[in-house]
Amino acid sequence: MFHPLILTDMKKLINTILIALVATLLTSCMALQGGAYAQNGYDRDYGYYDDDDYYGDDDYYYGDNNYDNRDGVSIQVFYNTLRPHGRWMRHSSYGEIWIPRVGRNFHPYATNGYWVMTNYGNTWVSDFSWGWAPFHYGRWFYDDYYGWAWIPGYEWAPAWVTWRTGGGYYGWAPMGPRMGINIHINLPINYWVFLPNRYMYHRNMHRYYPGRNFHHNIYNKTTIINNTYVYNNNRYYSGPTANEYRSTTGRSVNVRTLETNGRSGRTAVNDRSVSVYTPGNSRSGGGGNVSRSGNTSPETRGCY
Repeated sequence: MFHPLILTDMKKLINTILIALVATLLTSCMALQGGAYAQNGYDRDYGYYDDDDYYGDDDYYYGDNNYDNRDGVSIQVFYNTLRPHGRWMRHSSYGEIWIPRVGRNFHPYATNGYWVMTNYGNTWVSDFSWGWAPFHYGRWFYDDYYGWAWIPGYEWAPAWVTWRTGGGYYGWAPMGPRMGINIHINLPINYWVFLPNRYMYHRNMHRYYPGRNFHHNIYNKTTIINNTYVYNNNRYYSGPTANEYRSTTGRSVNVRTLETNGRSGRTAVNDRSVSVYTPGNSRSGGGGNVSRSGNTSPETRGCY
């Protein structure tokens, strides 16, 4: 017979050994599970992962898309232009995306730029040196973890946005992933930018943005602007026309000619023209067809 104290010590030793074995087994299982998730491309980045070995500085290979070249622009051109100004990542739903290196209050088609009227409709002029790419190609979306992110696209437009008007305001929002003309998706309210219509073509229009706490109220007073423009079989929303702006505000707006300058960089604006960079493609003067059948859609009025 063992002494009761010896039995107690033996029980403590056995319990300690059992706890250690269980901890070892749990650690091994977690390591194996973590390896499986890593192989599938999921990690703490909530569906994003960044493989530094995949992105080389000089021998960058973008999968099969490396050979994709439409309308004179390729993913390689986007990558080379934007990499110094942000981070390329792979998204589980949208593929390759770009996160700009900007301040936390950045908003596409609202920060560091302004609108001008051209023969192609309302055209966004960005003061970012890289603005020729993500504001005239592709789509934007907002991620709660990373903020605004851009998905590459190959069709050029003066701006890929949808428009609203009413209550003394114009409003616009970046078109989200897989959005196209005639696809009216209720975008989140934080996508929208509103501006008193009299300041629409003000170079420092950001000074007149209403506080975001007013956005729901403004939105509910507006309707969609359905004006569209067609160029090379590409169709986009062109926003309020010069005549509509004049009728609404009593002010005139200078309609400039859109041209290309063949050099990557900021858009150049003078009294007569807007000179933009579009790789391998030339636009000057322009023809194109403008559709104004029904300028607004009352059925889209409502709140989120």
